[in-house]
Amino acid sequence: MKTTIVPAQVTTLEDTIIGKLSLTQVVILIIPVFISAFVFSLLPPVMHVSFYKVSLLTIVAVPILIMSIRFKGELIVHWLILIIRFYYRPHYYLETINNHSAIDCLELDNLQVDIEQPEKKRFLSTKSYKELLPKDLIAIDKAMIGKKINYFIDYEGRLNAIIETE
Repeated sequence: MKTTIVPAQVTTLEDTIIGKLSLTQVVILIIPVFISAFVFSLLPPVMHVSFYKVSLLTIVAVPILIMSIRFKGELIVHWLILIIRFYYRPHYYLETINNHSAIDCLELDNLQVDIEQPEKKRFLSTKSYKELLPKDLIAIDKAMIGKKINYFIDYEGRLNAIIETE
C-alpha cells in the first residue's frame, strides 16, 4: 500500500466556496436575505416597500453582516462565541474528596509542607455607599490619606474599595 505525506499548509487551509468566502461566511450572508423575505411577505403592506421595513431590516442585517468579517484570520462570529464561552465559564471549581486518583501515588504520612502564614491586615468595616452619612464620608476621606486602597468589582457589578490600615 502506498502512503503519501500531506504538507501541513494544505491541511490548515479553509475551504472556500465563492472567491475568498468560506461556507460559514456564505451562510451568515444568506441569513439577512431570508429574514427580509419573511418581513416583506408577512408585515403590512404585504410585498411593498415601506420605511419601517427597510429600517428594521437595516438594523437586523448590519450586525449579521459584520459577523461575517474576518479579523486576525477568524470570523467575528467566532470571536463572539469565544468571548461568550469565556464569560459563561464556571468561576468556581469544586473538587470532590472521593477522587483519589491523584493522591494514590503520594505517601501523605511522610509529606512535610512548610506553610508561611501571611500577615493579617485589618480593614475598615464594610458599608454600602447608601448607608454612609456625611460624617462617615469625612472620616473615610481622612482615613484614606497615606493608605493603600484596593478596588475590585463584585459579581453584581458594583465597585468596592478596601482601605488597608496598620
